[in-house]
Amino acid sequence: MAQKLITLLTDDLNGKQIPAGEGETFDFAFQGYAYSIDLDNRNAKKFRDAMSTYVDRARRTGKADVLPLRRSDAARRADEVEPGLVRAWAEANGYEISPRGRIRNDVVEAYLAAQG
Repeated sequence: MAQKLITLLTDDLNGKQIPAGEGETFDFAFQGYAYSIDLDNRNAKKFRDAMSTYVDRARRTGKADVLPLRRSDAARRADEVEPGLVRAWAEANGYEISPRGRIRNDVVEAYLAAQG
């Protein structure tokens, strides 16, 4: 039997599903911390416009050693699981989990371990 895994992106600002082939993931650094955010096309444009105000006036100091982010094995595996199933399993097993956004790697790892 064949299986098909589908990864659905959700806009981290409005919580709405991003249609396939649309939206963007932005990796950026600010004050020593690296961040990643998924945005639909509308919010991606807003992000670019807001950032360009500062980037256009900033000094480039070289490439940030935090970018691009190297994704851990757990983060890659998180893209291969069904978020709804992980959230349901996590809640049933006493994990505190947000109803939207990324699922913590430790929760995904525990879910995968429980699945055998």
